[in-house]
Amino acid sequence: MAREEYELIQDTIAGNNILANTNFLGLRIRKVHADGFTLGIYADEESNFDESKNHWALVFETADKYIRLSMESRMNSRTGKHGVLVLHPQSYKGQSRTVVHRQTYSWKNPDITIKKLLEFTLTRGWHRYKMITTKDGAKKGCRYHLKTMLLGFEAAGWIGSKSDAGKRINDFLPYVYTRDDDNLDKTYISTKPIDVGHFCE
Repeated sequence: MAREEYELIQDTIAGNNILANTNFLGLRIRKVHADGFTLGIYADEESNFDESKNHWALVFETADKYIRLSMESRMNSRTGKHGVLVLHPQSYKGQSRTVVHRQTYSWKNPDITIKKLLEFTLTRGWHRYKMITTKDGAKKGCRYHLKTMLLGFEAAGWIGSKSDAGKRINDFLPYVYTRDDDNLDKTYISTKPIDVGHFCE
């Protein structure tokens, strides 16, 4: 069974094939998690293993469901570039087993629903983003996209300038987190500058 997901290509919720009566649109956000996933130890959904690679995404926690927003390296049919913002209502609650680092922000405005979040995101053009391509063909830039969204939420007064653990964005995002093959509770941390993608008009 294919997982439920929506590629946010167009500028409206309806334009992205999300019906007005879709149940998750009315869910109120309680927290947002900035999750760094490792593709080592455990495979991702496409059976990829790469312990040196992290992917970052935002997971919005509601009382009933977790909703993931992830800038992914798919080809965007609108921009003609790599970079598609994908909405994925998760089929489970809690933290994915592939998360190697998480920073949680409590949501300050209890009236913000997933629908309002999506309208906010689309209005600001955060779905129109070009990832960069490295010399070896890898697509980078998910951390810069995530940072942009967190700063936007902070400016709107939806989250604080620090996570619940007291961390600022630059305290955790410019790093790569790798699990030890023999001890899953052990994590190696190395510095890696944030690759900057480009928001398209």
